[in-house]
Amino acid sequence: MSLKLFFCYMITILFLLFGWAILGPKFIAHDLIKENETALYNEAREIAGGFVSDYNTFASDSELTGKISEIAKYTDARILLVKKDGTVIYDTSGVTGFNLFNFNTDILSEMISKDVVLPGFINDAFMSVSYPVSYRMEARGYVVVLSYIKDIRKRADTINRSYLIYIAALFILITIVYCFLYRIVLVPLKRTLTAARQLSNRNYSYD
Repeated sequence: MSLKLFFCYMITILFLLFGWAILGPKFIAHDLIKENETALYNEAREIAGGFVSDYNTFASDSELTGKISEIAKYTDARILLVKKDGTVIYDTSGVTGFNLFNFNTDILSEMISKDVVLPGFINDAFMSVSYPVSYRMEARGYVVVLSYIKDIRKRADTINRSYLIYIAALFILITIVYCFLYRIVLVPLKRTLTAARQLSNRNYSYD
């Protein structure tokens, strides 16, 4: 019976470690992606609302692009300003001249896109929010705000590691419970069963 209890103990510990090390980061990353969707949308809407001049000339507006750069640094996001023909005219990473319509992607037509890669332009998978910019009741282009998936997963790993102290405490608690079961319940039970067998065999001298 002690072997069965030990087996149950090991299964419990393995399940605890598996849940923390494997499932934990995945669940946390999923929640972070959901939070990021809202944050990126709010950023894109705020930037799109800042256009007060013709969209075709805004790239030369150093005040506006300066604000966009500050937003990008504060939120750890990459921000693209794209004409309606798909041409990237401003990128907080300093890369311009690409046309998003040359890639097999719907990031301009889809408000939220996930796990997108633009080979040669953005080689790391990212999630993005696209928000249209209108001027005089006409769509002039888009604000695209994106976050890299690897950065989200890195944050998830950091958050998950912060729970290590609680996992350690839970490990100790589980060990104490199983030790209690073994010494307070299992050992006396084994002695009782052994004594019962000895008495059934008429070994009355058994102590």
